[in-house]
Amino acid sequence: MNEDRLNVHYETLYRIIEQRYNGVTPESIKSFCINSEIEFKIDESKNDSSKTIEEKREDYIYAEVGRALKVLTKKAKTAEEIEDNEDTYYFDDEDVDEKQREDYKYYPNSLVVGEPEKLNNNKVSKRNATYRLNKNIKFSITDREELRISSKFLYMLFKVEKEHNINDEMVAYLTQKKEIAPDDEGKKLTRVVDTFVQINTQEVYMLKKLYTLDFLLIMIELKASINIQIQNNKSTFSLKNIVIDELLFCKDKFDIVCDGIKITINDIQNIKLIESATTKNIHENILDLQHILSEYPDKVQKDFNDLIEYYKGICQIFFQD
Repeated sequence: MNEDRLNVHYETLYRIIEQRYNGVTPESIKSFCINSEIEFKIDESKNDSSKTIEEKREDYIYAEVGRALKVLTKKAKTAEEIEDNEDTYYFDDEDVDEKQREDYKYYPNSLVVGEPEKLNNNKVSKRNATYRLNKNIKFSITDREELRISSKFLYMLFKVEKEHNINDEMVAYLTQKKEIAPDDEGKKLTRVVDTFVQINTQEVYMLKKLYTLDFLLIMIELKASINIQIQNNKSTFSLKNIVIDELLFCKDKFDIVCDGIKITINDIQNIKLIESATTKNIHENILDLQHILSEYPDKVQKDFNDLIEYYKGICQIFFQD
């Protein structure tokens, strides 16, 4: 992607960052970019000659803001998903307040939130019809120019190609259940989460062990106990049985914050290993899971069984003695 296009994409993300968690519409992002001092060249030979330079500039910005939002949005929600709260995310009205409902509904593990479509009555849904940053991405800086620099760094993390997609609905379901599960059920749920993470971090899914921003956000949402290994130019260090609380961004690096500890990451490829901290091997956990899954909704059972069957299909000798 050329520098001119990237500049518009950076400004798009900066506008979302500047608005923090209040949300910002695509139209306001485009207006913001048009009124900003973004510099880029217009190739007049490839554009409608009847338009003025200002009109061509606006067309270019509108197009690139749209492309940037597609890069930043993991999965936009449809109007039906936005309105169908309980069926999609298994909420019990008595167990969750409106703030929790809003957080889980719009970005249980998404990077930013897609703008919903218009409803059948041609009105836009009153439920968050905007884009906003994932709540677990925080900043240790407030200076606007530094935030602009940080948006460039963060944009490149959004843009990293994913090796495999972790099931969004499963993450949303497990995330919500983690918040309301009583002690006894919580122990079973921890085993389910451990197994879910364990399977998704196996080499059959992550051949290159390339971890992404999206993957880290999922670990935060699941409150998963993990082991993590970091390697830089000078040293390698490991942390065992940690739970990531948030990602704290500076200009050109970010901290993984966990249990009062900050691990600074300059390049996400410095993360060499993330695995479940469970002491049981994957064979034992999958066998245990067969007895627990009957207590879960049919859709969850199917998704988990598909995940397990795929893994077993790749590793044909998995259950042999």
